[in-house]
Amino acid sequence: MNKKFIVAVLAMLSWSSALAADGAYNLVGLGLSPFSAESSSLFGFGVSVGEGYNFNQYIGIETQIGVLGIGSANNVAVMPIPAITLNGYLPLREGINLFGKIGKSETIIGYSGKDTQAHYSGQANFFGAGVEFSSAASKDTYRLGVDYYVLGATSGASLSAYYINLSSTTHF
Repeated sequence: MNKKFIVAVLAMLSWSSALAADGAYNLVGLGLSPFSAESSSLFGFGVSVGEGYNFNQYIGIETQIGVLGIGSANNVAVMPIPAITLNGYLPLREGINLFGKIGKSETIIGYSGKDTQAHYSGQANFFGAGVEFSSAASKDTYRLGVDYYVLGATSGASLSAYYINLSSTTHF
């Protein structure tokens, strides 16, 4: 793993905890994770946990760890451990935001099919988008989003993963 990348993520985690009174939050997600590998498509489930900090209502940073591909037919596992993103928000009305994110992850990929077994690790690019909503009585939010991991750069093969997720954030 790239040590500088890991140090940057850990520094971000420490920093957001120190600024907890303003814009820090925890994130827990659960979702579906379809994959595209070579000439086949696979399907699994995913989970993720993370932490973030919103500088204002328009921009923030986030880090998370996750496991995608749980229960897939061909035993695919993609683990963005850790991932860090720059998030942008577009407020639509009170309690509803569109969001987009772009980031990098130190990613471990394991694949075992009928005749193939492979294991890759390296940095992968990813981006995502979705909608974030909250009730007027709470500053905690829920997100419905899609993340797309460009894994071909990591493995050298034609491999990509989506993470269609529902997440809950708890703000400090």
